[in-house]
Amino acid sequence: MVIIVLTPIIHVLLRHLKCWILLLFAGCYITGIWPYIHGFSITAMFFFSLGAYFSINHKDMVGELNRFRIPAYILYVPITVAMLLLDSRNTWLGDHLYPFYIMISVIAVVCLFADLTLRGHYNKLKEMQCYTFFIYGAHAVFGLRIAKGMLHLVLGQTHWIGISASYLLSIVLSVLICICSQKLLYRFCPKLLNLLVGSR
Repeated sequence: MVIIVLTPIIHVLLRHLKCWILLLFAGCYITGIWPYIHGFSITAMFFFSLGAYFSINHKDMVGELNRFRIPAYILYVPITVAMLLLDSRNTWLGDHLYPFYIMISVIAVVCLFADLTLRGHYNKLKEMQCYTFFIYGAHAVFGLRIAKGMLHLVLGQTHWIGISASYLLSIVLSVLICICSQKLLYRFCPKLLNLLVGSR
């Protein structure tokens, strides 16, 4: 919410400082050097500004990120394994590796979906478009919490295999929970669903 209020300031900064302000935000995101203000995290600031930069300068985000797809594909698996072995952000090294993991993951996922679209899988991806906004809004509110709770009960949290499987499966299960929730709302409470997603 704070980021939305600061949109005019971000717009001016991106207009005049262009990519230099993005490099500053990226540096703060990687190092974690940022004042603690509730609702004003550097993660939100960096990724919001990155999206705004592409929009303001009429740049093709997928085309720009596609230049880094090969390194992203190559690095994605080892850095994901490293995050699992390092217990994600619960260790010093894992916490410092986390920003790189997120950036590599974002590039890899965007490029992967772009490749699938170009290879003729667009119709399958198009079917998922109606769920994306609900998933975006609901996954953090209840999707991930329910998914992690279910996986903790089934897989436990005492062995690294269970922890690793829970880490990977929680994302998939969260998406499925959100999709099922949206379908139930569409069937039984369509007006409430329209209110929640703004008729998207």
